[in-house]
Amino acid sequence: MKTAVTDTSSAILLFKAGLFETLCECYNVVIAEAVYEEMIVAGHPGAAYFREACRHLRKAPEPSAAQRIRQRDTALGRLDRGERDTVILYRGGGGDFVIIDDYKGAVYCRNHSIPYINALLFPRLLYITERLSYAEYFVSTETLIRHGRYARKIIRYAMTCDLNALCFFLP
Repeated sequence: MKTAVTDTSSAILLFKAGLFETLCECYNVVIAEAVYEEMIVAGHPGAAYFREACRHLRKAPEPSAAQRIRQRDTALGRLDRGERDTVILYRGGGGDFVIIDDYKGAVYCRNHSIPYINALLFPRLLYITERLSYAEYFVSTETLIRHGRYARKIIRYAMTCDLNALCFFLP
């Protein structure tokens, strides 16, 4: 089973679409401590759910200052704490790929050859592997589009990307 390192926004989007549990069934999901702290903020969508669900996930401790300094570069320093620690966790061998919906985080992953997907691609992976019917795929995708902040270009890519581009991420 592959290990996915996810950021906060992706986890929350998948929760809103009813797919976070399925994510945890398909992959070993790992989160950085900073992501956990962001997920359980009282009053935020899914906070109580994540407090309980994350008891079963592997949480990586916050990277030490020395580790951050070693791995820090200008672009990494521009990411928010959760996305930065997600990338650091991946770079430290914490997973096979990253799930990230933050634009700057996705650009960082692309520019540094880090395999990544966004939450919008997850229903497509489930549909391809016949874990979702077309109707379920459609509803999940529409929910993610409604709750996410996806540019038209990202939505178009998620709907039309080549299967070869997704093979690595298949559960």
